[in-house]
Amino acid sequence: MTTQTLDFEFNEEKEKRLDLFLKEKISHLSRSEIQILIEENKVKVNGSFAKKSYRLKKGDKISVLLKKENNLLSPKKDIKVEVIYQDKNFVVINKPAGLVVHPGGGVKHANTLVNWLLHHFPNIKNVGEDANRPGIVHRLDKYTSGVMVVALNDEAFYFLKRQFQERKVKKEYLVLCSGVLKDDEYFISKDIVKRGAKQLIAYERSKQKKSAETLIKVKKRYKNFTLVCAYPKTGRMHQIRVHLKYLNAPILGDKTYGKRKEKNLNFPRYFLHAKSLEFAFFDGKKRKFSASISKDFQEVLKYLDKNENASLNDLYNFIKLLK
Repeated sequence: MTTQTLDFEFNEEKEKRLDLFLKEKISHLSRSEIQILIEENKVKVNGSFAKKSYRLKKGDKISVLLKKENNLLSPKKDIKVEVIYQDKNFVVINKPAGLVVHPGGGVKHANTLVNWLLHHFPNIKNVGEDANRPGIVHRLDKYTSGVMVVALNDEAFYFLKRQFQERKVKKEYLVLCSGVLKDDEYFISKDIVKRGAKQLIAYERSKQKKSAETLIKVKKRYKNFTLVCAYPKTGRMHQIRVHLKYLNAPILGDKTYGKRKEKNLNFPRYFLHAKSLEFAFFDGKKRKFSASISKDFQEVLKYLDKNENASLNDLYNFIKLLK
């Protein structure tokens, strides 16, 4: 077991609790784990130990001493990941559904995208701000498939991070919803707040709520399902999943936000695919990368095209037969 020091600078205008700020920056740790680090004097602000309730002010410098679990960061060769594009700065990949992006938090195994990256790009080991997620500037949920960009050096990491923070990265998702959306287009602007393990629409006032905007365009309607394209304008956790639940058309197979009758069925995944990603390169030119949908997603759409009146049980029984 080795240790690693993470350094941050607080540049926000409004004051913020130390533990909340660190939860945002070290996402693989829970808030309680961060509070334990503070209580164990593993966190300093401006060179001195601070309490978890300390309110950070603009210009404060924070250092965190972390234990690094090397066994979780072992390179792995036998993970299948499609490379869409690669140069000295970036690698763009098509993440398969079921693959976790990085170890840490509740993920205690070394079969993640990061383990694959460490095998194919060993120099990525110290790129970025988090030892458990080298090179990772954005994430897809475990059962979300599709396009991701990873930074291969620190310059590329902060260059990409700035684009995501400034909402300059354009993202398009293909989604199969359970339920029928009547309108052809929806623009959802609903704040999101965390409640336990879920992210929920924030109807009430809350200091912890975060603004979230998603454009939804209907591509095709079936009797019981809707195929849509989703364009998130912000990048909140579970944003598309929460916003589609708000429309009463949750993603098919989503055990967290899906309809009650679906939660009793054991869908192997939910049908959310990151179709394309557009971002700027160092020369200022924007490039768009697309990821093809997986075979199971393709087969489900083919089935619905031939069986437009299929029920939920019909589709579930078909999916069970897929290999």
